[in-house]
Amino acid sequence: MDRVTAEQRDTIKKTSSDRLRARLEQAGWSSGDVAGLDRDQLMEAVAELYVVPTAEAPVVEAPVSVPVAESLAAKELQLREREIALREREVFAQEKRWQEEKAAQEKRWQEERAAQEKRREEEKRWQEERVAQEKRWQEDRAAQQKRWEEEKIAQEKRWTAEMELKQAEYQRLQKLDAAKAKDEKSLAARTKKFADSVKHVFIKMSDDPAELPMFFASVENLYKMYEIPGDLQAKLLLPLLTKKARLVTNRLSLKDLDDYETVKQRILTEFRLASREYLVRFRDAKKQPDESYVYFCSRLQNVLRYYLRSRKAETDPEKTIDVFVSDRLKESLPPSTLNYVLSLEGDDTFAADKVASTADIHANNYTDDGKYRSMPKTEQPQ
Repeated sequence: MDRVTAEQRDTIKKTSSDRLRARLEQAGWSSGDVAGLDRDQLMEAVAELYVVPTAEAPVVEAPVSVPVAESLAAKELQLREREIALREREVFAQEKRWQEEKAAQEKRWQEERAAQEKRREEEKRWQEERVAQEKRWQEDRAAQQKRWEEEKIAQEKRWTAEMELKQAEYQRLQKLDAAKAKDEKSLAARTKKFADSVKHVFIKMSDDPAELPMFFASVENLYKMYEIPGDLQAKLLLPLLTKKARLVTNRLSLKDLDDYETVKQRILTEFRLASREYLVRFRDAKKQPDESYVYFCSRLQNVLRYYLRSRKAETDPEKTIDVFVSDRLKESLPPSTLNYVLSLEGDDTFAADKVASTADIHANNYTDDGKYRSMPKTEQPQ
């Protein structure tokens, strides 16, 4: 600083540190070297730029006159000052551009932050709207379920027409999705495909065990109508079950859960619908005030069909005859003899011949009121 004029020192001291660094970088300094200097070092380095380098005077024989030397020094100083002024203007212009770029960048950052904040607000509002919409959807669904229960009987009359329309729609969609179905070979994709096609036609399982035959008959009819593959039938049944029925299926193995008949039989067993239970429900069935005769007839047919199926006589005429003869025999037995036959049957059912032979054994050894005979009936004196 001692090698510059007082005016130049004042100019350097008034210049900001950023401008001093910019001037040094303009003069060829690297950014790393400039960043490591404090303010005093910056001012000292800039002051060196103002100093006019002097070369060692050459040895001459004739001395130069003093006025000429002073004139040359003045011109050299003037050129140096012009160069310094030019550099100052360049540094000032560069600093101005840097400030403008900094202000523009700051403005862009503020605009981006404002846009991000706006997007966050919109996202929050969208989430709130989605939660509200989900809540409304659940309320609407609950109301729709209640209306479905209330209108179930009236809906039965429109069932056939709606099923035909849905079948036609299903066939149309099936043709449109024929190409896409080739890629949908996974179990999850196939399950979703068939679940979406029948989700609006299935009915939920009732809590009344008496409605189970009607429920399973309806499900199986839909399976046939929509040609549901056997490996998907159990999976499509599970969402329709009541809470109690789901507790039953939760105890099944993965292998059993894949088989529709196993799941159905386990549910029927859990609700204790044995063959005798089906028979009692068939004989005691009465038309409800709010059901049509067509619906009542369908209910009777389903209960009887399940009864014959439980007796393994659904497709065998001779077996069907044997079932009704066996039931008629039991109706004609005295209470003690009937109890004896039923105790031997347990969870099984005897054929008519075995019912008759078992009843004869009891009748030969016991009276009608259940007392033991002193001698077999066949040996008693006439």
